[in-house]
Amino acid sequence: MTEEKMTNIAPYSDEEVPQVMEALAGSETFRGIYEYLFPGTSDEDFRQKLNSLHTVKDWQYKIIYHAIEEIFRRSTMEVHTTGLDLLEDGENHLFMSNHRDIVLDSAILNYQLAKAGLETSRIAIGDNLLVSPIVTHLAKLNKSFLVRRNVPPKEMYAYSQELSSYIRSSIVNDGESVWIAQREGRTKDGNDRTQQGLLKMLTISGDKDLIKNLSELRITPVAISYEYDPCDMLKVQERWAKQADHNYRKKPDDDLKSMITGINGMKGRVHLSVSSALDEELSLLESTKVKNTQLAMLAEMIDRRIHQTYHLWPINYVAYDMLMNDKRFKDTHYNTSEEQSARNYFHHKLEGMDHERAEMEKWLLEMYANPVINRYRVST
Repeated sequence: MTEEKMTNIAPYSDEEVPQVMEALAGSETFRGIYEYLFPGTSDEDFRQKLNSLHTVKDWQYKIIYHAIEEIFRRSTMEVHTTGLDLLEDGENHLFMSNHRDIVLDSAILNYQLAKAGLETSRIAIGDNLLVSPIVTHLAKLNKSFLVRRNVPPKEMYAYSQELSSYIRSSIVNDGESVWIAQREGRTKDGNDRTQQGLLKMLTISGDKDLIKNLSELRITPVAISYEYDPCDMLKVQERWAKQADHNYRKKPDDDLKSMITGINGMKGRVHLSVSSALDEELSLLESTKVKNTQLAMLAEMIDRRIHQTYHLWPINYVAYDMLMNDKRFKDTHYNTSEEQSARNYFHHKLEGMDHERAEMEKWLLEMYANPVINRYRVST
């Protein structure tokens, strides 16, 4: 991969930070974002703060760290993390996560890593989400690297090689962990599944055999669980629109709307679970020499970890019982009060729906019930 191509993909370096701070200082849009995070800040204090930021770590610890805490305060009841004790300082990982929220999935992981005294990770972000220069600045300051969407088929293999090389170089050569979603785009139905094509992309860099190339990356599954998904009805409505119009294309501001809703919307309780790296398990791939079978096995390993460690809330069990017209989990996983609260939540979300209400209700319940179905599938 050429240095020019690497630079186009890469997050901002420390050397670029002062120039970006100058751009942000002159942006009314960013001034409004800053006022939201730091209410009552004078223009002079605003400029002094930005002038004091000289490195990416300065930005993350003095701005992003506080921003995440403010988001927690405004839109969550509590946030828990498990598995960070499995990580050691100086180790680099490919954190492969289920994907529910455009911004917060990776941001919460990095916040918890920083809080534990560990280095934050680089973040894979689709270039379709960079809807303005300010969003691009904020993403690249926060160690995000760009993943091209809608690559022409004739360019796909060459681009996959470039992206794979960048991720491998980040982990093996640069000493940087990487966060990447287990699939392109957010899971719309709560059924978290690893995209086999993504795993194939990861294997095409490296000069060793498939298993050794994977071992170098130290794939570490991550599961994030929001009690309430602020974008749940946006996802249901998108699903409905795609069913009604097979040529459906999202509007230019749809992703921005989802980003803002995901950040500001009430999430209730949040749980982040980090698993140990898939090291010893990779030896199981030696049972076959067929690459596609090996990748399917690896996808199942990652899914299993995510489904096992995904934190299930009472609303998930209520959704399952409502979907199945059952009381299987009543009293063991939710009580009468929790059931009524969940039913009220679903009723409120579906208010105003007309002829499509029945199908939308089914999809909404599936979104919350599928994690339960996946948990019991892997446990049996």
